[in-house]
Amino acid sequence: MKQTNNTSYVIRLSKFFLLASIATTFVKIPSFHQYYRMSDLFLLISFIFITNLFFNKYIDFKKNKNIIVAILFIIATNILGTILSYLIYKTLPLRDVLLNYARLSSCIMIYYEIIIISQVDKTFIKKSIICLMGSLIIIPISHIMKKIGIIDYLMFDPTRFSGLLIDPNYFANFQIIPTILLLYFAIKDNNKYIYKILAFIGFMFSISMILWSGSRSGILGLIVAIFLLFFFYIKFTKTSIFKILITILILILSFPIGTILIPRYKNENLQTKTSNENNQQSLIIKDITSENQKTRLESFSNISDAVTSNDRLLIWKSSIKFIKQNPFGYGPGYNQIINLHGDVGSNRVVHNFELELILQGGLLLFIFINYSLLKLLIKTYNIIKFKYFNEIHALVSIMIGLLISGLFLDSMPEKWVWIILALIVSYNIEEIIN
Repeated sequence: MKQTNNTSYVIRLSKFFLLASIATTFVKIPSFHQYYRMSDLFLLISFIFITNLFFNKYIDFKKNKNIIVAILFIIATNILGTILSYLIYKTLPLRDVLLNYARLSSCIMIYYEIIIISQVDKTFIKKSIICLMGSLIIIPISHIMKKIGIIDYLMFDPTRFSGLLIDPNYFANFQIIPTILLLYFAIKDNNKYIYKILAFIGFMFSISMILWSGSRSGILGLIVAIFLLFFFYIKFTKTSIFKILITILILILSFPIGTILIPRYKNENLQTKTSNENNQQSLIIKDITSENQKTRLESFSNISDAVTSNDRLLIWKSSIKFIKQNPFGYGPGYNQIINLHGDVGSNRVVHNFELELILQGGLLLFIFINYSLLKLLIKTYNIIKFKYFNEIHALVSIMIGLLISGLFLDSMPEKWVWIILALIVSYNIEEIIN
């Protein structure tokens, strides 16, 4: 349909606010509620403009009916879980349930809006990638804040970096995205050498941020994503053996270099007191950052330690009982309805994306999401196997990395997972149209 001046104005505004929402996905506003993010406001404004496009019939509803049906199914399974929770327990923590519905709604909105706008603007995928790269600003900010002594604002605890997110594991999960994008730009054939060098430097600094978080799930997801991107690079480029060997060497060195780049600082609040021969106390200030990461990374080599950390294995086993009790799920905010820790701790999430799907939307949602993801990835690979190495290879690598990392996290309410998914779906739609 031909654009009118009014329609063109609405499209520009919707794109602006949607890109602003994507660019601020990694930001948490400390003075607001812990789950409220600036990007939600931008997302809502963008949604209003996109709704206007539907009313003006600029966007064809029928072309997007499959996506709409999928979204309605996801919402329906979650509502069913909430209804069953009320019938089982006769009460609901309404505030927490509504909060989690709001988070899920934000994820669904950003997913749908990206797909819609990508049909209007063929360059929107590239623009979204640039906005996701904006999160790299946390690297210079963290080093500056460390120098002036206010790094605590970005720390989860004295040893683990969480950036502008609430939890270091979720920070590491998100940081997989810009890290792999930097690696993609570093090894992309037609980039100038100066850009490749800058991208490799940024890649190593970004790795240092993930290592600083101490998140083993984030490191695992990153390693899988790097391996997959490098596989695509070898398979879908005509590069020389020499360049491949150089790239392998740099990748091998990137983790040790990343460890060196972790900012070291002395925390005088964690001083260890010892006595000398005269029973006078002296202070030994430890480099707690390097010690903490060393301990966590050593345990990373033992998969049993990684699995059982933070009682995850206990939580996973406990979830089976609740799944048997109600295989249709408990709806958003399930962790406030059922206590996976029993009597030994506060209500916590299940820390596993697959179990999260079942506990939230039941076996129906679990089967639907996994089938849809598998079908999408197979369909995407059948398209990209005829393409030269480009950004879609990076996006698929990121998606797999996020899913692997998500085996130790709850990923359903995190917008960045839905953003990457939406960009891959948009790429598929664009290829079909072309």
